[in-house]
Amino acid sequence: MIDYEINHKTFLRAYELLRVDSKKTKLFFKDKRIPQSEKKILHSLIDLRKNNFDQGVERLLSIRSINPFVNGFKYFLLGAFYNNNSFFIESIKAYNASIHNFEQANNTNYLFRPVSALFTTLANMKDLEGVKNCYNKLLTLPIDTEFKKVIKSKCEIHYALLKENGMKANKLVDDILLNSTNIIEDRLSHFFVFKIMSLFKIQDIDECFSILKLYERTKGYRVNGNYIYLKTMLNHLYKGHPIYAYKKDFKHGGQLYYELLVIKELSNRNINQANIYWKELSLINPFVYRDRFEFFGDECLFKESLKRYEKLIAKSSPLIDEEVLNTLKSNSSKLLYILNESNGLLNKEDLIQYIWKEPWSPESDARLRSLIYQLKRKKEVLIECKDAHYYLVA
Repeated sequence: MIDYEINHKTFLRAYELLRVDSKKTKLFFKDKRIPQSEKKILHSLIDLRKNNFDQGVERLLSIRSINPFVNGFKYFLLGAFYNNNSFFIESIKAYNASIHNFEQANNTNYLFRPVSALFTTLANMKDLEGVKNCYNKLLTLPIDTEFKKVIKSKCEIHYALLKENGMKANKLVDDILLNSTNIIEDRLSHFFVFKIMSLFKIQDIDECFSILKLYERTKGYRVNGNYIYLKTMLNHLYKGHPIYAYKKDFKHGGQLYYELLVIKELSNRNINQANIYWKELSLINPFVYRDRFEFFGDECLFKESLKRYEKLIAKSSPLIDEEVLNTLKSNSSKLLYILNESNGLLNKEDLIQYIWKEPWSPESDARLRSLIYQLKRKKEVLIECKDAHYYLVA
């Protein structure tokens, strides 16, 4: 039986060093004992740390190897690239390929990594059955290092949260945090996320804010997408703060970014714009983000936020029927139809888009005002504008 770890010991030494500090491994790129395919993996690991998605993925896909151990790393990193950029379906395929290759190499040591990573991706997809199968597979693998113990604990907590067992998840997190001296700082922040999620499930909101303050003691918390998301959602739900979200803050969390934008637009009564961002979420996971703002997932801050706007969402149905709209010949009849159907949820940008199929401009704005004036005068209807949205008053 081939011992791949002995055969690739120089590569593995470089790989493990590179996971901690990329500056220490530049000499390895000149080492003739490391084949070109393995050097590509090392370069891709640097790309992953810098989130150079296109370059890293292209480099990995260029690797042509029949060595299952090398391919295990290739597909593991591909899965990480895809997961970090919210391409979850592609990530799952890559992680499964990595698992298959490490199994072919009969290496349970490195098999642990794609199995645990696949668990996290499936958990993000709210695939409870997939998570269960993956967790059971994880339990068959040796947990022989402190790193593996911490990752296994993360999976166990995440599994409890998905099963709506907030009390169990909360206890598991507490057990970990009591021994936090064994956890490196960037992983400690993950457990603060789990702590807030478990506290939310048992509705201890005050303690959520207390843990948020502990989270702020971790290095780099200000640029951490999870921290920004949790703070923004908690402040919006329980302190009435407005939502601000910037894409630059969510380099590895497009899903969190679009969830914030959905709630932001709902809070501003911009149902159409909220629907645009909801469609982005549906592209990431159509099983969880279903039509008409139906969220098929466990109890969480996002789900609770959606509940706050249930009446707004209900009032917005049905949407404007484009086929009906196109049968109407005059712009005044189109405007009247839109106002009847929209329940005051459309702003002037939406109205201009529906009527003239063009974006807002000073000219189209003047045209809309003229049309509203004509409709009010000829049809004797009362149209009011409140918070930049137009209402048809009965």
